[in-house]
Amino acid sequence: MLTGAALAIFMPACLRLPPGVCSGDGGDLQTACAVLGVAHPPGYAGLAAVGWCATRILSFLDPAWVVSLLCLACMTGAAVLAAAMLTRLGVSAWVSGVAALLLSQHALVWQNMVIPEVYAPGAVLLVTSTYLLLRYGATRRARDLMSAAAIFGFAVSQRPSFALMLPGMLGAWALIERRRRHEEPDRRWRRAAIRLAGILGAGAAPMALAAGLTYARIGPSSPYSCVQEHLAWERQTAGAGRIPEDRWRQVTWVLRAEEFRRFMGADAGQMRAKFRWVRSQCHAYGTLPFIALLALASLGTMSLARSNPPAAAAAWGIILGDLTFVLQYRIHDTAADLLPMLVMGALLLAAGVNHAAQRIMQAVQGVAGPLKRAALEAAGALALVCVIHAFIRYNHATWHATEFLNKLDLASLPADSVLCAPWADARVAWYAKLIASPRPDVDILGTDDPRVWVAQCANAGGRPVFFTHGLPPDAAGDLQFEPAGILFRATVRAPHAGGS
Repeated sequence: MLTGAALAIFMPACLRLPPGVCSGDGGDLQTACAVLGVAHPPGYAGLAAVGWCATRILSFLDPAWVVSLLCLACMTGAAVLAAAMLTRLGVSAWVSGVAALLLSQHALVWQNMVIPEVYAPGAVLLVTSTYLLLRYGATRRARDLMSAAAIFGFAVSQRPSFALMLPGMLGAWALIERRRRHEEPDRRWRRAAIRLAGILGAGAAPMALAAGLTYARIGPSSPYSCVQEHLAWERQTAGAGRIPEDRWRQVTWVLRAEEFRRFMGADAGQMRAKFRWVRSQCHAYGTLPFIALLALASLGTMSLARSNPPAAAAAWGIILGDLTFVLQYRIHDTAADLLPMLVMGALLLAAGVNHAAQRIMQAVQGVAGPLKRAALEAAGALALVCVIHAFIRYNHATWHATEFLNKLDLASLPADSVLCAPWADARVAWYAKLIASPRPDVDILGTDDPRVWVAQCANAGGRPVFFTHGLPPDAAGDLQFEPAGILFRATVRAPHAGGS
């Protein structure tokens, strides 16, 4: 059942992937993976390293498409691994498979299946860490525990907001260790202390590696570095100075995502509005759907708490940690990452459905066989519907920028040109510069501040300057524009010669 669910999710979505590079954050990740660069804060250097290895292994394919395929595999893996975790917790395999299929139908899950973003890799890292932690509870193998800690540490190094989920993970581990009541207290505490030290070491190791890789790749020698890009356009605006000069401080600036910290800190009114947004994303905006959702999640929680308390603790730790971040982050789009909450919420709901189904089967034992057959047929029909729906639902792959990349024609620009573009469009230009049609002589200023573009023209020193967009007269000042394909060549208007 789980294999069928995985194929029903993954295979149709492959045909809906963007055929090449995307604009915005997707193109940023694709470019960073293609050249082992550092994307926008928090840098995602670890994910870039994994993506870089994938693009080297599949070097006969377009690197941008390889990254999109990798993100699809991550989102599929998160859904299917959560279903596998359910089966280990005693939930029926067909209920688990149906839960994975239904989860794939959520709009945010689908978006992260077909658009290359960091949220799908983050989700599969969290689910994998939880799966290994719970497997440690069953097997007592230290390698499962250390692997869970290392993967969770890697996830936190790439998505700092995941640190809010650490109390739940530690709570689940503490519940697992409490089951060693047959051991002497001194021995149990000593073992727990050793394991805790191992957990902290295993979790800190990938963080240190991510910091070291970021340090190595943010310098001027890096082909793609968010720090160097910021410095390039900040030099055009005197007194900007947002980027520290010391390299290790630059690493801290990147890893802590200090550029986006201004969006943190919602007040009570903003948190209430954000919670309503979360309810709408969970299809529970109305009072009755919300109560029904909580009731079913509570039933699943009680079912898990009786059979495997660490599983319930881990699930709620991830949900509450994610909700804490989302309510405090004053952004209402995919950057307010709801995938951890959706995946773990689906796990609790599936456990609740399974518990209710078992009660129903016990009450109607005489027709249990026909009901099971009907349930299996319904699961097969659902898989077919999911496959068909994948071909007719909204295709986020239309966000790809292949046509813009082709029309940009970076190869035809004069030597030593400068290209000014909004940040989202500049990702496509960077991909063209580094991969599609390498032009090491072309500089790119990717910023949404037109003052930087105007300042670049004034300081160009004779270098050709091109804009992807024209500027209104009040922002253009003394600039004049000449169409050059889809670009505009910008020059400073010569002063008017006066005379008597």
